[in-house]
Amino acid sequence: MSKFNAVLRLFAIALIVFTLAVSPSLISNAPATERATILAVEGTLHVNVTDEAGRPMENAYVTIVNDSTYVTIANGYTGTNGSVWISSVQVDSYFINASMTGYLNGSALADVIKNKVTNVTVVVEGGKFSGLVYAEDNAPIGNATVEIAVGTAILKNLTDPDGGFNVIGIPTGSYIVVVFSQSYTAVTEIVTVNAGATTVRVQPFKLSRSTGWITGYVFDAGIPVQSAIISMSIGTIEHRVLSSVVGYYEMPDVPAGNYTVHASKEGYVDAEIVNVTVINGVGTDKVNITLVGKPATISGSVTVLTSGGSVLLYGALIEVLGTGHNATTGTGGLYEMTDVPVGTWTIRTSAPGYESNDSSGVVVNKGAKLTFNVELIPKPGQLMGDVRSADTFELLEGYRVTISGPTQRETYTNDKGQYVFAGLTPGNYTITVVPPSSDSRFSPYIAYTIEVEPEGVTTHDVSMKLVKQALGGFVFGLDLPHSFMVLALVLTLMVLVIAVYVRLRRFQTPVKGEEPEGGEEKEMPPVQ
Repeated sequence: MSKFNAVLRLFAIALIVFTLAVSPSLISNAPATERATILAVEGTLHVNVTDEAGRPMENAYVTIVNDSTYVTIANGYTGTNGSVWISSVQVDSYFINASMTGYLNGSALADVIKNKVTNVTVVVEGGKFSGLVYAEDNAPIGNATVEIAVGTAILKNLTDPDGGFNVIGIPTGSYIVVVFSQSYTAVTEIVTVNAGATTVRVQPFKLSRSTGWITGYVFDAGIPVQSAIISMSIGTIEHRVLSSVVGYYEMPDVPAGNYTVHASKEGYVDAEIVNVTVINGVGTDKVNITLVGKPATISGSVTVLTSGGSVLLYGALIEVLGTGHNATTGTGGLYEMTDVPVGTWTIRTSAPGYESNDSSGVVVNKGAKLTFNVELIPKPGQLMGDVRSADTFELLEGYRVTISGPTQRETYTNDKGQYVFAGLTPGNYTITVVPPSSDSRFSPYIAYTIEVEPEGVTTHDVSMKLVKQALGGFVFGLDLPHSFMVLALVLTLMVLVIAVYVRLRRFQTPVKGEEPEGGEEKEMPPVQ
């Protein structure tokens, strides 16, 4: 027996050694499920449960079923974010099933990978509710909101431009539907929905306006005004719209009440319509506004380029041809025309002795303040010069300059004391310079035989002399007549003072004689 036992021990040891030697190759050649069992290989499943709209489903029941043995190996409920984690799942393929009260069950197939997280989404299907949303006039309402409250959750959708809507993912049951849109009164209705089916509302929801609206046109003398600003105050808020290319405007969503509608545009005088009444659900039409253009102004200067430089020209005529509007430059060479009509015009500038200037295509807009400067070309035969004070050499403005000879002309010195004549017939001229009536310091100036050549420029500067002073008086600052007047006044006052003094003395001095006896007064003899 001892030999037999020893043989058995040896056989057992040899069997163990053989098993240890061949076991790696056996494991590597075994099927996948046997390898998983032998090595205990595992992964993790992350399951998300949503409805067909993608909303996470809380408290959905999830089961994990082996796709080969159909044995449920795990289960659980989703959390607030609609997901559940299942760890220590052996590597294999599984059916993930999800169920939720009021929804059709959903399932998905997933493969668990060694030491990895497998994400899988399971969709449970609810019911659908669809229909249309119209205004009372059967106009579709786009972007209206359709809401269904399911517990604490709000399922909603917006209508398309045709007023259609489709709310999905609704669990089986009956719910209150709320339909609303800006400027409309909300409506409610109870609807019953079944999971996996579509409930269609045959008749459109009809919404009543909770506001009114204002429409109209903006004109200027019957012509539409584009891009005018139409404004009105609704409460503390100012609402604005712009008029279209045909002058049309519409002010929507106006609560019932009385309003003032304003219109404005650059170049026009502001206008308004008062007491515009708005009724909810009704359009207030034909609130038309007429704008009147502000008067346009054209101003500028007229100069002439001479050998001495650019000179501002007095007496030039500026005309807007075809309108009757014109102006003449003053001593500063400046002009201004107001109330010029809108349009595209030709402006003509002319002056004796100068080439006329026609400028076409000048655009005048409503309320424009247009600056238009012109430089005229002088004709041959020119006479010009400066007018100064003889004592201070100050340049004198506004002095009248007249020439006589082959050509008779008159002008005034400009703000730089200059005068200029052009287009003169050659010959000898007499020039006269007279101060303005407000300045009598200077004597008139006259010069004779000033020769003007056919070509070139004749320069003749003028020095204005002070008026000769009258005979001086003996009272400082006064002439002789006024000095005598002052002297006569003084002498008269002196005589008057002496006369008053003498008269007072006669009353105060008694007549010489004896005093009466006994202290009695004697009667004074009458004054002879």
